[in-house]
Amino acid sequence: MTDISGQGIVEMQGAIPASVTITAYEENGDPKTSGGDLFFLHVEDLCYVTDNYRCDLSYENDKLPEVPIFTPFTDNGDGTYESEYVIQTAGTITVSAVLARQGGLYAEYFNNAFLDGVPAISRVESVLEYDWGENLITEEAGDFVSIHWYGKLLAPYSEDFTFIIRGDDGFRFYFESELVIDRWSNCCDEMTITIPLTAGKLHDFRLEFRELQEVAYFKVEWTSPQIPRQVIPPQYLYYSERVGGAVYEVEVIPGPSISGSSTIEETETELTAGKLSQAIFQSRDSSGEPLDNTVDNYEMLFTDISNSGAGTFTVTAVYQENGRYLA
Repeated sequence: MTDISGQGIVEMQGAIPASVTITAYEENGDPKTSGGDLFFLHVEDLCYVTDNYRCDLSYENDKLPEVPIFTPFTDNGDGTYESEYVIQTAGTITVSAVLARQGGLYAEYFNNAFLDGVPAISRVESVLEYDWGENLITEEAGDFVSIHWYGKLLAPYSEDFTFIIRGDDGFRFYFESELVIDRWSNCCDEMTITIPLTAGKLHDFRLEFRELQEVAYFKVEWTSPQIPRQVIPPQYLYYSERVGGAVYEVEVIPGPSISGSSTIEETETELTAGKLSQAIFQSRDSSGEPLDNTVDNYEMLFTDISNSGAGTFTVTAVYQENGRYLA
């Protein structure tokens, strides 16, 4: 049992770090006095969690460029864990804490070829090697079936890994949320891709497969300079369980721009009367990072320094995009 708390699980300001804390408890309800668990903070676009811990995106919400974020909590060694994250852009996100469990990926089987509807089978599977032949894949179907596996991949070494995938009929491979192999509509060539992996980092990992008719099989292998070609061993596959099964919908409101860190660009050192001149302001946070804050209000003040009696006047800057204002 665990509790999650912090300013970043209900509302937060853009460009301001939000802290999240986890407190772990024993089964009898007593607070734990030691650490050792592998917790991660997971920040995603607004989504809805399925029974199998997958987060299906809400396409009604604008996507934020900073997410997803998957970062480890710091283990304080006393049963508490802490993490911090920053979102620059206003919007709505989903935040959760997850416990990474070793030994496999989540699998969902569908009695159709489109990964659609309620799964016929939901479980954790540890070995990505299947040979169904012409037999049933689910309890009801051997043809027109689809499956996806998702979780995390842990590399034992920092080096280039080559993934070798073969299947009948189609499959897709996503790495760090990017589609890197698409053989969904063709059968049955073996496909390979080489990707640099970082030791100790949990990489986002997802596979999709569909069987149309007759023989069905699917196999995923990897190899690297230090690892011979083999089916990926279960100890390098992880699935995530959300703490308490809970996700938090977090509203990111525009954060403050810091005038001392904001910048002005393309200012002319000498102006000509009657000629249009422009200056661009860039909103920045306290650390100097660009901040897309549409509620800023910049003004330029011009003061006559020639004693000609021309006086002073101001020019208001108008928001353009990405925190930039034109005056």
